[in-house]
Amino acid sequence: MLVQYEPELFPGLIYHMKQPKIVLLIFAGKIVITGAKVREDTYKAFENTSPVLTEFRKVEQWCVSLTPKSKNKKSVA
Repeated sequence: MLVQYEPELFPGLIYHMKQPKIVLLIFAGKIVITGAKVREDTYKAFENTSPVLTEFRKVEQWCVSLTPKSKNKKSVA
């Protein structure tokens, strides 16, 4: 297993798997699986890495304001 991350050179993490022999390119929100000889290898690679990826995923928190914003209206006299 070899992992490379050089954000100045390439924006994604490069993850070389030995078994199956596949390379995963991991970006923010996207994964590219390349180098597979058969489709089942891509499934194995994703199954092997998905627990680690879900453990470190970024969880977005949304703040919703329940009070409406007040608008300053100018009155004409």
